[in-house]
Amino acid sequence: MIHSVDFHLQLKQSQFRTPIEVLRKNFKSIQKLVETHKSYCISQIKLIENTPNKKEKLDLIDAAIQKQEMFNYDIERRVEEHNKYISRLKIRLHKLKQFQTFYDDHKKDLSSEEALTKYASLYREEINLLLIDFLLKSSFMDQAHLDGQNSGVILAKKLGLDNLIDYDVILQGLEIYNEIRFHKNLKILIKWCTENKKSLKSIQDENDPNSSLKFETYFQSFIEHVKLGELSKALEIASEYLVNFLDTNVDDNLYKIASGAALLCWNRTYLNDTIQLSLNRDHERTSSFYDQSMNMVSQIQGNVSPLKELLEESKWSKLADFFLFNYNSIYGISQKPDLLLLLSVGSTALKTRSCLRSSTLSQVSTNDINFDDYLIDTRNKDGRPAIHNECPICSPDLYELTHDIPFSHQVKSNIYDNPVMLPNGNIYQYDKLISKSFNISGENFERSKLMPMQLSKELKDSIGILGKNESSGLLDNYELLDPLTGEVFKREQITKVFPT
Repeated sequence: MIHSVDFHLQLKQSQFRTPIEVLRKNFKSIQKLVETHKSYCISQIKLIENTPNKKEKLDLIDAAIQKQEMFNYDIERRVEEHNKYISRLKIRLHKLKQFQTFYDDHKKDLSSEEALTKYASLYREEINLLLIDFLLKSSFMDQAHLDGQNSGVILAKKLGLDNLIDYDVILQGLEIYNEIRFHKNLKILIKWCTENKKSLKSIQDENDPNSSLKFETYFQSFIEHVKLGELSKALEIASEYLVNFLDTNVDDNLYKIASGAALLCWNRTYLNDTIQLSLNRDHERTSSFYDQSMNMVSQIQGNVSPLKELLEESKWSKLADFFLFNYNSIYGISQKPDLLLLLSVGSTALKTRSCLRSSTLSQVSTNDINFDDYLIDTRNKDGRPAIHNECPICSPDLYELTHDIPFSHQVKSNIYDNPVMLPNGNIYQYDKLISKSFNISGENFERSKLMPMQLSKELKDSIGILGKNESSGLLDNYELLDPLTGEVFKREQITKVFPT
């Protein structure tokens, strides 16, 4: 449970950063709109006063009235947007106050039934917001689709949580992303870079001063003109825009511009002919040392291969990803869905080296698994039933997410000290397992193979953590007894575990 409103606010930074950034941009747009219209009105009034012709005066007045109507419409639209985000901020502040009131009322007894019920209600809403955020960011819509067709928007409106997440801002970024990646639209990206010039500069300074979205955009535009054979337009972009970026990150930018310039001299038809020639003459590789034409072809291939990378379709995906990174940074949106982030963090805290140790779930297809198989999986090597649904890390549902994450750094169990697991899956405290091995008598094991009472007492204080050099040699010759099943195992078959 989160016992601090400040910590809760840190987790919900985007709920406040995003609308504040939108309000800031909208306010600047209103200021610019007012200043522009003010200058227009002053010049138009002077023009009307100095016009002697009555008909021309009426035409100027009509034009001024139309301009004023357009101005009023733009102002009303932007004020409406301003009020919308202000109302969202008020709702979110009210939620924070509710959380603070709840915490203050139940600070002394957070384990009461009433407190747990309210906690469940609060966190159910937070989980729903995580799901909505995941659905929004994982839905790469086409530009022709409407907001209402996005599954995240539908769920947000159905649950009445649309005021707690800025879905319109997220979808606007995805819309531009899709235009870049799938429709290769650079005009919309250039326009966005121009509108957010100052914000991009601050993001660039904070993250990587040597990377520039504007440079990558114009460089991609240069490459596209070269591919289309529009060399004059490509040179115009290079001289007007790309050269300006040589002041920053000189080495990388100069290399890219030089590589792009090399494309201007690239005769694609000749290149294709030479590559085909090299493919047809593979059988002559043995004499290629003395074959100057083959050496020339090989040299051309080596020189051209870096240039061919500039023409690959993957460049559009990289450019779209770079845009979305900058867009999310400006508006305070998390770069990845928060649901996956929290699942990864929580799974790392739970994952131990015992997880999936004896299970073959990683090799089993879960497409056709039935309910009984899900509850009890009997496919272990030793044939014993192993219940998997109690451990989220070992479950088929989270295996794809958790199998690559690191283990938790647990050196002490929350159940008891120094736990070990026998090959049959049973877990015991190590010193108690040793003491039980000679205190319990049975017919299914040889007493001579178990540790004598005197040696057990001598080693009881020195064993501590399993595997210490001073005790491991003495234990190698003895076996340990499982007090529940009566099975006997060698010491090297025991595994150190960290059950939580």
